[in-house]
Amino acid sequence: MKLNDEQFKKIVTFIGTKIPQLRCPLCGGRFNFNKNPIFLPHNELHGKTLTLNADAITALYAISCEHCANTLFFNLKTIGIISGD
Repeated sequence: MKLNDEQFKKIVTFIGTKIPQLRCPLCGGRFNFNKNPIFLPHNELHGKTLTLNADAITALYAISCEHCANTLFFNLKTIGIISGD
C-alpha cells in the first residue's frame, strides 16, 4: 500500500501540528518523509515458539533523519489514516 496525496498531506499536517520545529533529537538533522507505510504483525511467543498473529497488525508511518538515520514511528490509526479495531 502506498499513501495517496490526501493521506500523505494529513500525516505531514498531523506531525507538523504536534511537533512544529521537528528536528532529530539525536543530531538536530532533518527528517525525510515518504509515502510508504509500514505494517507490523504482532508476534506471539508460546514457550520457545514464535508465531505470527495475522489478525493483529499495527500500521505505522516512519520518518528517518537524513543525517544519522534515527527513525520515528507514528501510528496510522491514531492519525486517522486507517480505521478498525
